[in-house]
Amino acid sequence: MRPYGGPGGGRGHHTPAKKAFEGAAGYDEDKALAIPKDVMAVLGIRHPTVTGALATLYNAFSKTGKPLTWEVIEEIETQALIKGGADAEQALEAVREAIRALKAAGVAGATRIPWGG
Repeated sequence: MRPYGGPGGGRGHHTPAKKAFEGAAGYDEDKALAIPKDVMAVLGIRHPTVTGALATLYNAFSKTGKPLTWEVIEEIETQALIKGGADAEQALEAVREAIRALKAAGVAGATRIPWGG
């Protein structure tokens, strides 16, 4: 995991999805952690598949009417990475690391449900 816009060309897949945090105090999409493209390629993680899974999972969640908590974000983001080809344990640890970093940056939580229908 590297900052999305940080040294070493960390650009890749924001974990969790940046759409959930647009406008949140403390959120900077260039500083938010991402799985770099080259790492995704080595691990066999298919970015389009992850994004498609995120859209499906967040859209389904939005229909529950429940609030988007950190726990829900962790579950959805982890499942999407697994659907994209990530190892389950590595996916969970990546998501947890990214959530810890967001909280440390002062992000209180999501501002919206991405792909919320």
